[in-house]
Amino acid sequence: MSKKNRPTITVDGKDFYIDELDNNQLYHLKQVQSLRARIEEARFNLAQLHAAEVTFSSSLSASMKSE
Repeated sequence: MSKKNRPTITVDGKDFYIDELDNNQLYHLKQVQSLRARIEEARFNLAQLHAAEVTFSSSLSASMKSE
């Protein structure tokens, strides 16, 4: 595989070839990737929860006005 097509990561503004990382560096890279995915999923879930909370609050408010 040519150097042009090899996957890289950028750390502190410097590019590194993933296939040249040692096992410890790969472990930390996988941890960071996993955490970023989980953070994105948590943001998605939070948006859903917030929308549901707004909807239920609105419904509660509307039901109180009708009494």
